[in-house]
Amino acid sequence: MKRLLRRIFYRDEPAQGAFFGLTLLFMLPRWFYALGMDVVLPFMLREWMAAEMALYLLGGLMGGVLLYALIVLPRFLKRINVASRKGYVWALCGCAVLMIGFWMMTDINGDHELHERYWWVIPTLFVVGSAVYASRPEVKIWEWIVAAVPLAACMALYCVLNLADIQKLSSPVFTLEPVGCIHGAGATPSEALMGIGELSEWLLTICCILLFAVAYLLFGRIIAKGGGVPFRSLFGRGVVALWIVFAVMYIASVGLAVYGMHDAKVAWRELDAYWGMPVKTTTLVELYGKNDNIDQAFWDEFNGLLVNFPEIFKKYDGLNDIEVYPDAVFPQEIHAEWKTAFNESAELRRKEEMLDSPPPLPERKFDFNFDRLRHKILTECRIMVRWELWRVRLALEDKDIDAAKKALRRIDNICVPLVADYNEVSGLVWMAIESMRAKALCMILSSGLAGEAWLREQSNLLLEKERMIPEVHKRMILGQAVHMMEMMDMIAEKTSYASFLSLPESWVLLARETASMARCHCISNFKDYPEKPSSIFTAMLSSGLRTIGTRKIPVLVATFRVARGLIEAELSRLKTGVYPAELENLEEDPFSGKPLKYAIGDHEIHEELFFLNEEYEEEGEYKTTVVDAVQKQLGASDEWAKEFLRRKKYTFKKETRIVKAVQIWSVGPDGVSGDAKGDNPQKSRDDVRFYIVTSPPDSSSSKTP
Repeated sequence: MKRLLRRIFYRDEPAQGAFFGLTLLFMLPRWFYALGMDVVLPFMLREWMAAEMALYLLGGLMGGVLLYALIVLPRFLKRINVASRKGYVWALCGCAVLMIGFWMMTDINGDHELHERYWWVIPTLFVVGSAVYASRPEVKIWEWIVAAVPLAACMALYCVLNLADIQKLSSPVFTLEPVGCIHGAGATPSEALMGIGELSEWLLTICCILLFAVAYLLFGRIIAKGGGVPFRSLFGRGVVALWIVFAVMYIASVGLAVYGMHDAKVAWRELDAYWGMPVKTTTLVELYGKNDNIDQAFWDEFNGLLVNFPEIFKKYDGLNDIEVYPDAVFPQEIHAEWKTAFNESAELRRKEEMLDSPPPLPERKFDFNFDRLRHKILTECRIMVRWELWRVRLALEDKDIDAAKKALRRIDNICVPLVADYNEVSGLVWMAIESMRAKALCMILSSGLAGEAWLREQSNLLLEKERMIPEVHKRMILGQAVHMMEMMDMIAEKTSYASFLSLPESWVLLARETASMARCHCISNFKDYPEKPSSIFTAMLSSGLRTIGTRKIPVLVATFRVARGLIEAELSRLKTGVYPAELENLEEDPFSGKPLKYAIGDHEIHEELFFLNEEYEEEGEYKTTVVDAVQKQLGASDEWAKEFLRRKKYTFKKETRIVKAVQIWSVGPDGVSGDAKGDNPQKSRDDVRFYIVTSPPDSSSSKTP
């Protein structure tokens, strides 16, 4: 055993041990990166706990190899004087400080990945090891400098290449169609912001690798000279074995990258075949552009009309969020002033005029950029629907059923451009608007002013909307597929092919992500998105996309069916004079598979009371809901945050009361139903429940808190 340990730690051959240790340090990052990216990472996405243990074991193994290298490296220290040993210790401490400082800076800036830091660790250890031999009389200082120069040049080239890659990946994409490195062929990647072309990157990468090899050999000659042994003797069986392992792992990574890129192309073709069209941005541009009803000027004017009530907002400080409280209960005088201000808003009247007929489609570029214009339109649509809820409420107070019906029709018109869009967010906004529309419909039903013909028309319309869901759902999936595949193509287009030579594992990862993304979008329902995807991006998307298919879509179906059930109850009242004690032929609950639930009687509802805030101070000193430390961090210049956090003179407070109502509900995504009162939040927190109030208070809109 003692003899074996002497051979393992090169006790009798310190120079060979030092060179073996430096070779280990040279190869350690490659081993860790290859094993981590090609083996542990795919396994981690499927079996997280087991893969985490494997990662710890891999890290421990690499740590053991590093420790071993640092042990065999300075074996020659016994042969040099004490002063040289002290110099070695100081050099080691200095390099350690530089390494720690660099690591801290990269953590703060967030510009470098783990494998990039290894490139700084390796040359540092080279310098430390060679500095020891440079302290020996046999080694001249110029020899050490000659070895260090190609190493420094190698690191400089690597920094240039790394900066170019970062700038390319962070630069925005302005083209409508991605160039296509995986999906297409023969495309020339865009140049980096530094002006480095693809050919230049290939040359620089090759130069970087050659310089590193030269530095490695020159430091080996220093070790050989310092140890008094022939240079050729350093390449013993141990070093040769390390290079064989290195070559096998590198060739395996290259093979996986080549196969992965081929598989990514196959997966993309499978995605195209599934949808029956090329899944790329130009396809959506063509599909969207077939509609000749596109007018961006309409939406520019629509977005420019800001509905605001500065005078009443200033008088009743705290009323600014009124659009989100269509059931708000005001003191009588405030309610009268608010109603007058609302009815006299010229901007709101103009927006309503613009929505009296289905609006045109906005312009759509379908690029990877965050479409701020499109999201602003979606935001304005949601806000406008909230104002329409107020229009329905105030119209019904005046018994103006025609105005309430027109408001409902405008909500339907808002939905026209949403359901025609190939955009996941547009589909989600449409679902939210339809839920608000169901609430507005229930307000009209509660008024008892709607006639039978109109109610049957609404029932048929709701049925038509439900039948639209699969088509809208497919549009959302196709838009999501194009969006994600465009992102993968953008990364491929901006990733230098030269990196294939130095880091083939990055191409293995890119190809794996692209193939997984393509196959995960060969679905017609988001609920079919895999629970345990095999790639990072799909794992990140899995929960959110499956929620659309398993929760949001069924909730919308339940909303339409509940609303149709309430219409049937109202039709029964118009026919018999009373609401039925039981309602037959209720539709199926999409969550339970059983008929929807129906009840008539007491029901607990929640309203927002608008009242004077007792904590408001007239002198202008406002109490806030945040601690002093947070206020101090905000600073005196952050006026918006101060305005947002300060106590308002008036505030909204939720009030619960019992009313007589007819209600129909679905058990919701959790499958657990609340009772008829709806007063058990633990059981009814996600029920899809709508109701018709049959006995509202005499003055619900002017109740004095």
